[in-house]
This record gives sequence, C-alpha cells and structure tokens, in this order.
Amino acid sequence: MGISKYRIKSRWWPDGKYLITDEHNLQVCEAIRARFSFSSKTTVYDSMGEPVFVIKRKVLALNSIYTIYNIDDSPVYRISKSAFSLRTRLYVEALYNRDAFLVQGDLWGMEYGFYRYNKAFAMVSKKMWTFSGEYGLAVDDKEDEILIMSVVITIDLINRRKSS
Repeated sequence: MGISKYRIKSRWWPDGKYLITDEHNLQVCEAIRARFSFSSKTTVYDSMGEPVFVIKRKVLALNSIYTIYNIDDSPVYRISKSAFSLRTRLYVEALYNRDAFLVQGDLWGMEYGFYRYNKAFAMVSKKMWTFSGEYGLAVDDKEDEILIMSVVITIDLINRRKSS
C-alpha cells in the first residue's frame, strides 16, 4: 500500500477555480465554482474534463451546510459547521452507505487528517504565505482521492465563508 501526494491550488480571482495536480505536476482534477449561481454550486471534474462530483451550499441556513453529490445527483457527504457554539466544530455526515470518517486537526489552519477506525488515511497541510492558497494532500492509494479532494475543497469553501 502506497501513498499518493497531490497539490491543491485555489484561485478565487478571477474565476473561482481549484486546480489539483499530482507529485509529477500532472493535472488530476479541477473544481470550478459556478458564477452568478443562487445555489452556490462548485463542480469537480476529473483529468478528462468529465464532471464527477457537485458541491452545493444550502443557501438559507444559519450555519454553513454543504452537500457533495455524485454526478447523478445522489448525495454522498454532508458537511456542516455549527452555528451556535463557543468552539467551531465541523461535522462530516456519510450518506447512503458511504464509509464514515472523522476529520481532526486544525481545520481553520488547514492542517488536519482524515481518520477511519482511528487510522489516518489522508493528511492535509497548507503552505503558509501563499497568495492563492496551496494545500498538500497525501492519500492512501486504496482511497477515492477525488472524493477526498472534494471534501478538502468543501472545507476550504466553509473557511472562506467564515472569513468573509
């Protein structure tokens, strides 16, 4: 079992795009935020340009609630931030028989890991002092890396809403 390493680079101006490359700098996938969309939708595309997942934010909610959908519009994970809490907490809810996991670490500083059965299967680390925002991501080879990238992008979207 090996570990694959990726770089996620976010660029909010002018196009609201995330570009994900592997350790050889080859594009693995990209995510593009819909412009002028009332539903606040971000689509994740694979390396061939085919849509894989769609991330949607619930618009009229007190807290940030995002759902990751398969391209056939079936929900996969719901990610939400607590609205009324002294400590900010992030909840990841597995939907429709997906493997549940826990995200632990400094979510707002973007230094965290994905854990299942107390074992890390993915780690995220943000490069500090970058204007566009870059993250390192290490994922076990047996995991669905594009789905994990979608969760990382969703956490970044929640962070951006928190800081705005």
